[in-house]
Amino acid sequence: MLHHDSLSRRFAEARLPLHLTEAPLTRTSEEIVQIDISRVPRPKSELFRLYRGAPSNRVDVLGIDRGERQLVLLVHEPRRAFEVRLSRSARLEPGTRVLRREGRQVIVEQHTQDRKRHFLCGMDEAHLFIAELPRGVSSVPLAREALRAPEVPSSHAIGGQPIRRQGEWFFLPLSTSQVTAIEALARAGVVRRDIGIAQAAGLGRAGRPHVADEVYVDLRRVIFVRGHVRHPDHKTIELREWTRVVPNRERFERPQGVLWID
Repeated sequence: MLHHDSLSRRFAEARLPLHLTEAPLTRTSEEIVQIDISRVPRPKSELFRLYRGAPSNRVDVLGIDRGERQLVLLVHEPRRAFEVRLSRSARLEPGTRVLRREGRQVIVEQHTQDRKRHFLCGMDEAHLFIAELPRGVSSVPLAREALRAPEVPSSHAIGGQPIRRQGEWFFLPLSTSQVTAIEALARAGVVRRDIGIAQAAGLGRAGRPHVADEVYVDLRRVIFVRGHVRHPDHKTIELREWTRVVPNRERFERPQGVLWID
Protein backbone atom coordinates (compact mmCIF):
# COMPACT_ATOMS: atom_id res chain seq x y z
CA MET A 1 0.00 0.00 0.00
CA LEU A 2 2.89 2.36 0.74
CA HIS A 3 4.28 1.86 -2.76
CA HIS A 4 0.82 2.46 -4.23
CA ASP A 5 0.62 5.73 -2.31
CA SER A 6 4.05 6.78 -3.61
CA LEU A 7 3.09 6.11 -7.24
CA SER A 8 -0.20 7.95 -6.86
CA ARG A 9 1.55 10.92 -5.25
CA ARG A 10 4.22 11.14 -7.96
CA PHE A 11 1.66 10.98 -10.79
CA ALA A 12 -0.35 13.67 -9.00
CA GLU A 13 2.78 15.83 -8.72
CA ALA A 14 3.08 15.61 -12.52
CA ARG A 15 -0.64 16.51 -12.81
CA LEU A 16 -1.39 13.14 -14.39
CA PRO A 17 -4.46 11.03 -13.46
CA LEU A 18 -3.66 7.48 -12.32
CA HIS A 19 -5.84 4.58 -11.28
CA LEU A 20 -3.98 1.72 -9.57
CA THR A 21 -5.96 -1.45 -10.07
CA GLU A 22 -6.08 -4.45 -7.75
CA ALA A 23 -6.86 -6.84 -10.63
CA PRO A 24 -4.98 -7.42 -13.92
CA LEU A 25 -6.11 -5.30 -16.84
CA THR A 26 -6.30 -8.40 -19.04
CA ARG A 27 -6.30 -12.16 -18.58
CA THR A 28 -2.63 -12.24 -19.60
CA SER A 29 -1.13 -12.88 -16.16
CA GLU A 30 -1.56 -11.83 -12.56
CA GLU A 31 2.20 -11.40 -12.11
CA ILE A 32 3.33 -9.02 -14.87
CA VAL A 33 3.14 -5.24 -14.82
CA GLN A 34 0.33 -3.87 -16.99
CA ILE A 35 -0.29 -0.26 -17.97
CA ASP A 36 -2.92 1.30 -20.20
CA ILE A 37 -4.60 4.58 -21.08
CA SER A 38 -8.38 4.65 -20.71
CA ARG A 39 -10.69 7.20 -22.23
CA VAL A 40 -13.62 8.09 -20.02
CA PRO A 41 -16.69 9.42 -21.90
CA ARG A 42 -18.29 11.24 -18.95
CA PRO A 43 -16.64 13.56 -18.25
CA LYS A 44 -14.62 13.32 -21.46
CA SER A 45 -11.13 12.64 -20.16
CA GLU A 46 -8.24 10.17 -20.06
CA LEU A 47 -6.35 8.44 -17.28
CA PHE A 48 -3.52 5.97 -16.80
CA ARG A 49 -4.39 2.55 -15.40
CA LEU A 50 -1.59 0.57 -13.82
CA TYR A 51 -1.42 -2.90 -12.32
CA ARG A 52 1.83 -3.69 -10.46
CA GLY A 53 1.61 -7.46 -10.64
CA ALA A 54 3.89 -9.54 -8.42
CA PRO A 55 5.39 -7.92 -5.30
CA SER A 56 8.88 -8.57 -6.71
CA ASN A 57 8.19 -6.17 -9.61
CA ARG A 58 9.71 -2.72 -9.38
CA VAL A 59 7.63 0.21 -10.63
CA ASP A 60 8.97 3.67 -9.78
CA VAL A 61 8.68 7.25 -10.99
CA LEU A 62 12.23 8.56 -11.49
CA GLY A 63 11.56 12.12 -12.56
CA ILE A 64 8.67 14.48 -13.25
CA ASP A 65 8.05 17.70 -15.16
CA ARG A 66 4.95 19.29 -13.67
CA GLY A 67 4.83 22.06 -16.28
CA GLU A 68 4.89 19.65 -19.22
CA ARG A 69 2.74 17.07 -17.36
CA GLN A 70 5.22 14.27 -18.07
CA LEU A 71 7.21 11.74 -16.03
CA VAL A 72 9.75 8.94 -16.42
CA LEU A 73 8.50 5.53 -15.28
CA LEU A 74 10.87 2.65 -14.47
CA VAL A 75 9.60 -0.94 -14.74
CA HIS A 76 11.77 -3.92 -13.79
CA GLU A 77 10.45 -7.43 -13.35
CA PRO A 78 12.13 -10.87 -13.30
CA ARG A 79 11.92 -13.12 -16.32
CA ARG A 80 8.68 -15.09 -16.15
CA ALA A 81 6.29 -16.74 -18.57
CA PHE A 82 2.89 -15.25 -19.35
CA GLU A 83 0.07 -15.90 -21.79
CA VAL A 84 -1.00 -13.73 -24.71
CA ARG A 85 -4.25 -14.13 -26.64
CA LEU A 86 -4.00 -13.64 -30.40
CA SER A 87 -6.31 -14.07 -33.33
CA ARG A 88 -5.98 -17.45 -35.03
CA SER A 89 -5.07 -15.53 -38.19
CA ALA A 90 -2.16 -13.78 -36.46
CA ARG A 91 1.31 -14.52 -37.82
CA LEU A 92 3.37 -16.28 -35.16
CA GLU A 93 7.10 -15.84 -34.82
CA PRO A 94 9.16 -19.02 -35.39
CA GLY A 95 9.53 -20.98 -32.16
CA THR A 96 6.39 -19.53 -30.56
CA ARG A 97 4.90 -21.97 -28.06
CA VAL A 98 1.16 -22.41 -28.55
CA LEU A 99 -0.52 -23.33 -25.26
CA ARG A 100 -4.08 -23.88 -26.46
CA ARG A 101 -6.77 -22.70 -28.81
CA GLU A 102 -10.08 -21.19 -27.75
CA GLY A 103 -12.62 -20.44 -30.46
CA ARG A 104 -11.14 -17.81 -32.79
CA GLN A 105 -8.18 -17.17 -30.51
CA VAL A 106 -4.86 -18.85 -29.94
CA ILE A 107 -3.10 -18.55 -26.59
CA VAL A 108 0.70 -18.42 -26.82
CA GLU A 109 3.47 -18.25 -24.25
CA GLN A 110 5.73 -15.23 -24.00
CA HIS A 111 8.32 -14.15 -21.43
CA THR A 112 9.08 -10.91 -19.65
CA GLN A 113 12.58 -9.57 -20.15
CA ASP A 114 14.73 -9.35 -17.05
CA ARG A 115 15.86 -5.80 -17.78
CA LYS A 116 15.02 -2.30 -16.66
CA ARG A 117 12.57 -0.57 -18.98
CA HIS A 118 12.06 3.19 -18.99
CA PHE A 119 8.97 4.96 -20.30
CA LEU A 120 8.13 8.60 -20.89
CA CYS A 121 4.48 9.01 -19.89
CA GLY A 122 2.37 12.12 -19.96
CA MET A 123 0.48 14.64 -22.04
CA ASP A 124 1.25 15.42 -25.70
CA GLU A 125 -0.97 18.14 -27.14
CA ALA A 126 -4.42 17.01 -25.96
CA HIS A 127 -3.91 13.31 -25.21
CA LEU A 128 -1.97 11.05 -22.87
CA PHE A 129 0.80 8.85 -24.25
CA ILE A 130 3.30 6.13 -23.29
CA ALA A 131 6.64 5.83 -25.09
CA GLU A 132 9.30 3.25 -24.27
CA LEU A 133 12.73 4.88 -24.26
CA PRO A 134 15.74 3.48 -26.12
CA ARG A 135 17.91 3.80 -23.01
CA GLY A 136 17.61 4.41 -19.30
CA VAL A 137 17.30 8.00 -18.06
CA SER A 138 16.19 9.58 -14.79
CA SER A 139 14.58 12.87 -15.85
CA VAL A 140 12.03 14.12 -18.35
CA PRO A 141 14.48 16.42 -20.22
CA LEU A 142 16.85 13.47 -20.66
CA ALA A 143 13.94 11.31 -21.82
CA ARG A 144 12.99 13.82 -24.49
CA GLU A 145 16.62 14.00 -25.55
CA ALA A 146 16.78 10.18 -25.75
CA LEU A 147 13.76 10.22 -28.09
CA ARG A 148 15.21 12.90 -30.37
CA ALA A 149 16.16 11.41 -33.72
CA PRO A 150 19.91 11.72 -34.48
CA GLU A 151 19.10 13.71 -37.62
CA VAL A 152 17.34 16.34 -35.53
CA PRO A 153 19.63 19.08 -34.15
CA SER A 154 19.25 19.89 -30.46
CA SER A 155 18.10 23.37 -31.51
CA HIS A 156 15.14 21.77 -33.31
CA ALA A 157 15.83 24.04 -36.28
CA ILE A 158 17.68 23.74 -39.59
CA GLY A 159 18.89 26.82 -41.46
CA GLY A 160 16.78 29.01 -39.20
CA GLN A 161 13.62 27.06 -40.01
CA PRO A 162 11.89 25.22 -37.15
CA ILE A 163 11.57 21.44 -37.18
CA ARG A 164 7.96 20.41 -36.72
CA ARG A 165 6.73 17.31 -34.92
CA GLN A 166 3.57 15.22 -34.86
CA GLY A 167 3.65 12.36 -32.39
CA GLU A 168 6.70 10.20 -33.09
CA TRP A 169 7.53 11.91 -36.42
CA PHE A 170 9.90 14.84 -36.95
CA PHE A 171 9.57 16.95 -40.12
CA LEU A 172 12.87 18.45 -41.26
CA PRO A 173 12.81 21.47 -43.60
CA LEU A 174 14.88 21.26 -46.80
CA SER A 175 16.83 23.92 -48.65
CA THR A 176 15.47 25.26 -51.95
CA SER A 177 17.93 23.16 -53.92
CA GLN A 178 17.02 20.04 -51.95
CA VAL A 179 13.31 20.64 -52.56
CA THR A 180 13.97 21.03 -56.29
CA ALA A 181 15.95 17.77 -56.33
CA ILE A 182 13.23 15.86 -54.49
CA GLU A 183 10.54 17.25 -56.80
CA ALA A 184 12.47 15.88 -59.79
CA LEU A 185 12.98 12.49 -58.14
CA ALA A 186 9.32 12.32 -57.11
CA ARG A 187 8.16 13.04 -60.66
CA ALA A 188 10.30 10.16 -61.91
CA GLY A 189 9.45 7.83 -59.03
CA VAL A 190 6.37 6.65 -57.20
CA VAL A 191 4.51 9.11 -54.99
CA ARG A 192 1.91 7.49 -52.76
CA ARG A 193 -1.09 9.55 -51.76
CA ASP A 194 -3.35 9.59 -48.69
CA ILE A 195 -1.38 6.89 -46.94
CA GLY A 196 0.20 6.34 -43.55
CA ILE A 197 3.84 7.41 -43.45
CA ALA A 198 5.01 4.17 -41.86
CA GLN A 199 2.94 2.10 -44.29
CA ALA A 200 4.37 3.89 -47.32
CA ALA A 201 7.90 3.37 -46.00
CA GLY A 202 7.33 -0.29 -45.11
CA LEU A 203 7.91 0.28 -41.40
CA GLY A 204 6.10 -1.91 -38.89
CA ARG A 205 4.00 0.21 -36.57
CA ALA A 206 1.05 -0.58 -34.34
CA GLY A 207 -1.78 1.87 -33.80
CA ARG A 208 -3.42 4.46 -35.98
CA PRO A 209 -1.35 5.84 -38.88
CA HIS A 210 -0.13 9.37 -39.46
CA VAL A 211 -1.65 9.88 -42.93
CA ALA A 212 0.02 12.24 -45.39
CA ASP A 213 -1.32 13.70 -48.64
CA GLU A 214 1.87 12.67 -50.47
CA VAL A 215 4.73 10.37 -49.46
CA TYR A 216 7.87 9.67 -51.47
CA VAL A 217 10.53 7.16 -50.37
CA ASP A 218 13.82 7.27 -52.26
CA LEU A 219 16.16 4.37 -53.03
CA ARG A 220 18.03 4.93 -49.75
CA ARG A 221 14.73 4.50 -47.87
CA VAL A 222 14.72 8.19 -46.89
CA ILE A 223 11.14 9.44 -46.44
CA PHE A 224 9.74 12.72 -47.75
CA VAL A 225 6.20 14.05 -47.36
CA ARG A 226 4.19 16.99 -48.66
CA GLY A 227 0.75 18.37 -47.93
CA HIS A 228 -1.38 17.70 -44.88
CA VAL A 229 -0.42 15.13 -42.25
CA ARG A 230 -3.34 13.87 -40.17
CA HIS A 231 -3.77 11.80 -37.01
CA PRO A 232 -6.85 11.65 -34.76
CA ASP A 233 -4.87 12.50 -31.60
CA HIS A 234 -2.83 15.37 -33.03
CA LYS A 235 -3.35 18.66 -34.80
CA THR A 236 -3.15 18.39 -38.58
CA ILE A 237 -0.02 20.02 -39.95
CA GLU A 238 0.45 21.44 -43.45
CA LEU A 239 3.73 21.10 -45.32
CA ARG A 240 3.67 23.21 -48.48
CA GLU A 241 7.03 21.91 -49.74
CA TRP A 242 8.60 18.48 -49.71
CA THR A 243 9.94 17.82 -46.21
CA ARG A 244 12.13 15.03 -44.91
CA VAL A 245 10.48 13.01 -42.14
CA VAL A 246 12.21 10.81 -39.55
CA PRO A 247 10.80 8.86 -36.58
CA ASN A 248 11.89 9.43 -33.02
CA ARG A 249 13.91 6.77 -31.22
CA GLU A 250 11.01 5.23 -29.33
CA ARG A 251 11.09 1.44 -29.11
CA PHE A 252 8.31 0.64 -31.55
CA GLU A 253 7.84 -3.05 -30.83
CA ARG A 254 4.85 -3.37 -28.54
CA PRO A 255 6.24 -3.51 -24.97
CA GLN A 256 5.16 -6.39 -22.76
CA GLY A 257 2.27 -5.39 -20.49
CA VAL A 258 1.69 -2.06 -22.27
CA LEU A 259 -1.84 -2.28 -23.63
CA TRP A 260 -2.13 1.23 -25.05
CA ILE A 261 -1.37 1.85 -28.72
CA ASP A 262 -1.29 5.37 -30.22
